[in-house]
Amino acid sequence: MVKGLGVTKCTTFNDSSIEEKIIYMSWMAGYISSHNILKKKLHAKNLSFNRSKIWIESYCYNNPEKTFKNAVDLFINEFTK
Repeated sequence: MVKGLGVTKCTTFNDSSIEEKIIYMSWMAGYISSHNILKKKLHAKNLSFNRSKIWIESYCYNNPEKTFKNAVDLFINEFTK
């Protein structure tokens, strides 16, 4: 069901250039937006781009074989209240 960058491994995200990571973060924003609409709940409210990127980079560094989608799902769980 997931398409695009979400199916790539965290190691690919980690090895990406700064410019490429912006594209990943854009995919993440769209994925979170879809969750907001489908769940009728605001996820990851008031988090800056840099804070979000640091969290995802840290998770992916520690879990290189997980998918980027998995990292974003855990990010949503971590920052949804």
